[in-house]
Amino acid sequence: FFQYQVVNHLSETDERQWSQRYYKSSEFFGGPGSPIFLILGGEGAIDPSTGLAYPFIAKHLAKEFSAYVLQPEHRFYGKSQPISPENQTGSTLVTLMTSEQAMLDAVHLLR
Repeated sequence: FFQYQVVNHLSETDERQWSQRYYKSSEFFGGPGSPIFLILGGEGAIDPSTGLAYPFIAKHLAKEFSAYVLQPEHRFYGKSQPISPENQTGSTLVTLMTSEQAMLDAVHLLR
């Protein structure tokens, strides 16, 4: 889990954080200068029994390009809950469950 994910990337005053689940593989990583392959999670949990999705990326392409592979779980799916379920109202979800927030999660995780 990435412990320091931001609840609302678009707010200058909201300092809340949450833990985002992700999977990673450095099996073929060639070090500085090598690429990072980011697999964006869809509308569902990441299955712990399978780990990284898309074996073609995680095994074949990562090996070919000496890449690091990172797959964050999409906010509000699986174990990745920015706010507690009892606080997930329509108005908060409209603000926090957006593709823009999800993309900014990925940027923040990569940094």
